[in-house]
Amino acid sequence: MSEDFLHYIWKHKLFNLHNLRTEDEQEVMILQEGFHNHNSGPDFSNAKIQIGDLIWAGNVEIHINSSDWFAHNHQEDPLYQKTILHVVWVNNKPVSDHLGNIIPTIILKGRVSNSLISKFDHLILNRNKIMCSDSLHTVNDFEISNWLGRLLIERLERKVLELQEIYQVTKNNWEQTFFISFCKNFGFKTNAEPMLALSRNLNFIILLKNKDDLFKLESLLFGVAGLLDGDFKDEYFTQLKKEFTHQKSKYGLQCIPSDLWKFGKIRPIGFPTLRLSQLAHLIHMQGNLFDSFVREFKIESNKDIPKVNVSSYWETHYTFDKESKFKKKPLGTKSIENLLINTVSPMLFFYGKEIGSIHHQELAIDLLEKLPAENNFILRNWSQNNIFAESASDSQSLIELTNRFCTLKKCLNCGIGKQILNK
Repeated sequence: MSEDFLHYIWKHKLFNLHNLRTEDEQEVMILQEGFHNHNSGPDFSNAKIQIGDLIWAGNVEIHINSSDWFAHNHQEDPLYQKTILHVVWVNNKPVSDHLGNIIPTIILKGRVSNSLISKFDHLILNRNKIMCSDSLHTVNDFEISNWLGRLLIERLERKVLELQEIYQVTKNNWEQTFFISFCKNFGFKTNAEPMLALSRNLNFIILLKNKDDLFKLESLLFGVAGLLDGDFKDEYFTQLKKEFTHQKSKYGLQCIPSDLWKFGKIRPIGFPTLRLSQLAHLIHMQGNLFDSFVREFKIESNKDIPKVNVSSYWETHYTFDKESKFKKKPLGTKSIENLLINTVSPMLFFYGKEIGSIHHQELAIDLLEKLPAENNFILRNWSQNNIFAESASDSQSLIELTNRFCTLKKCLNCGIGKQILNK
């Protein structure tokens, strides 16, 4: 079972609507299922639901387990305050809103036909199928390895083109180029765009001048991020805001809109507040990030990255003004590997090409060969066809193969496809 499937069922009302009731036995009529929301916030907006004798207008949130509401921290997110109905597959925990009121819940399990579930499973299997899967055994390992090695270089070359654009915009400033690229990936998809906007509004040299003071680094990052525009009573927030007022005037800084940041649909450990504190701590530890991760990079040096943590305030907070239990919040291993794969390796390759350093280009590939393979839908698909990624270089090659050839059905342009046809 997946949430995407539940979204589909709800959107098209593909479940038994007869005698539909909430968990507390109130009759439910779906007058308008709402508009499917693919961004941050509840899954369906502007729904109209009759519960008992009352007609409610608002949002509908869908989960496999009702406890996912708390796992995703929705109870603290303002975007979920207008949730009128919770639709779940399994109701394993009562859910309440920010005022403590129980949110009406309906259960879909037992209301969806087994034939529909089977059809969905079959579609997923077919959708995931690699077109040449039945013939892959006719291609020897050397030919596959040779093609994947070529694709890895093509992927790095393509990423170089993106970095060249940033390099030109920054007027050939290596430090700022790396900072912008690093920040974008540090947003980890959900907050990549606001993190990118922040990095473009903040010259890295300013952060470098303040690298010895973690508090000043946080004030600069949170301030330019627009997250100090609120009116919180927290003393730490007040101090940050006061410090940023001085820094803003001193450096002529421009803030980005705070509403660009997304807190919904991500776990609290990935909140942008924690990411910004981790970023401040990394700069505090490493200083010039470009020197540490590119110009003077040694593969063994990435062992220091797990030491990146948050400041003491964020050990007891996820957002301003809301204290939580003490918890160390270091940058996770998978996040570190993601940054090394998608930021450090491409930049090493780009820097090597730009200054004519074969050493740095080889470093980029060596790094990927030493990092563990990624784990995602694409790679699991290939493993079902007995092609396994043993390192990040393999996984990057297979991702490139899937996105640039398999998905586009360009079998005639694919090295593996050609080998199969030739045989």
